[in-house]
Order: sequence, then structure tokens, then C-alpha cells
Amino acid sequence: MLYLAIDQHSKQLTVNVRDEAGQVLRRRGGTSDLPVLNRE
Repeated sequence: MLYLAIDQHSKQLTVNVRDEAGQVLRRRGGTSDLPVLNRE
């Protein structure tokens, strides 16, 4: 089984996929700051 963890703060978003042992299989991060997103 895999577990999805989403951690959202005012300007940063982190997503992790972990296995049953708690080992991180995939980690992605990005911004949730709208002015930065609108520039792209």
C-alpha cells in the first residue's frame, strides 16, 4: 500500500508518496504563491 502526504503552507506545497515502512518513494515541492504562479 502507498500513502500520499500533502503539506500546504502559505507559499509552499510539498507532496510525498511513502510505502508501508515510511520510506519516501517520491517527493515533489513547489510554490503555492499566486503572484509567482501568475508570472509563469
